[in-house]
Amino acid sequence: MRRTKEEAMRTRMSIMESALDIFSEKNFANASVSEITARIGLSKGAFYWHFKNKQDILIKIIEEFCAGDCDKYMGLCEASPEAVGSLRGYVKEVLERLRSEERWKKLHELMIRRHEWPQDIRERVDEILHEARTRDIKQMETYIVTRQKAGKIRKSLSAHKAAVLLVSIFHGFGISQLAGALPDELPESLDILFDALTKEFSVKSEA
Repeated sequence: MRRTKEEAMRTRMSIMESALDIFSEKNFANASVSEITARIGLSKGAFYWHFKNKQDILIKIIEEFCAGDCDKYMGLCEASPEAVGSLRGYVKEVLERLRSEERWKKLHELMIRRHEWPQDIRERVDEILHEARTRDIKQMETYIVTRQKAGKIRKSLSAHKAAVLLVSIFHGFGISQLAGALPDELPESLDILFDALTKEFSVKSEA
């Protein structure tokens, strides 16, 4: 049973990777389930075991990318005694991943083509992106409040406003990186931003 479940997961991932390739290369209306399965040597039956149709798999692709690695992010933040935790290392790591990993480049190509999607798909993707942004802000706000209670971040700082600002900045960096618009030296320059945040968030700045 364990092996069967693992095999099913591998098949599902293979289908999603094939669909991502095709959706990032051509108009969504011209892509077909047959093309997705033929590229990886599977039957259409295997596709329909995991997904309802090509609209369903497109939504699942966006959902999985947006899910990200929240647990890792929060763990990194909580592991450091700094006011801004290990955010600097995490952000640098994410930007490098967005720059070097092919899957993220394909996702960017996919999102560029979103005007070609049916209206209901675009609306659902907008909801997914909004939900992901709201989740990230809530997580960041919870972290800031926790650090304030621990005496690591000044209590006069608005946790919500700071969370909105930080998440907006980091999301902006991510989108720019996917578009290839960030200079190669940015990761080193980020230390200036995080040093400033550490100083601004510090309880010493409240004195």
